[in-house]
Parts: sequence; structure tokens; C-alpha cells
Amino acid sequence: MTHATKDRGARMAGFGLILCLLILLCYVLLHYTSLAGNSSGFTSDSLGLVLSESENGLKIVAVAHKSIGERAGLQPGDLLTQMNQYTLTQPAAMDRLLTTACREPLQIVLMRDGAEMNLTIPYID
Repeated sequence: MTHATKDRGARMAGFGLILCLLILLCYVLLHYTSLAGNSSGFTSDSLGLVLSESENGLKIVAVAHKSIGERAGLQPGDLLTQMNQYTLTQPAAMDRLLTTACREPLQIVLMRDGAEMNLTIPYID
């Protein structure tokens, strides 16, 4: 195998990886943007957030455009620590809280740039 063949193979592998990442990004954006239009109360997807577990809460990785989360001012990098006075440690716990939020606003405590913030998201009827 020549040096040129090795270089070509490495470029093709890099291109394949970039293509896979672009497809995944498109799927996530389309999926969360379409779910963000749900306006009959809170559901786990209607906030339009992509979350990851963190040591001290749930870190917002992405916020869907025109979602409830974006309109409420949530931003990528925010660390959600509490919702309706419950400590957030796993996305599943947040899902349970959202599905049981009965026509009440969401009271969220988050950390942004090292400062604690309180945020209220009104119930959407």
C-alpha cells in the first residue's frame, strides 16, 4: 500500500465521521424543533431541551429554536439544579416532574456562569 493510498483512506474515514455527525445533528435539531410546537401543557419534550447528567444537576446541551425553553431564557451551558423544589439528578426525574406538573408554573433553579438564578415558566394551556 502506497503512502498516497493511506492518505486517501484516512481522508475518507474522516469524511465518513463528519457525515455521520452532521446526520445526527440534523436528526436532533429536527426532532426537538418539531416537539417544541406542543402547546398543551408540559411534556418531557415540550421544553425543547437536550440534557446531560452532571455531578450537580442536569446540564443543558442544546435548546430547540422557538421552544418553551428558549422563550423562557434557558441557554446551553445552564445547569438545572431544582424544579418545583425537587433536586434534579437524572433526566428521568425531570420527565416525571414534568408529567405530573398539573397546571402549575415550573419553578426552576439553575446555575449560569457561577451564579444561581430562579426562573418561572408559566403553564401553557
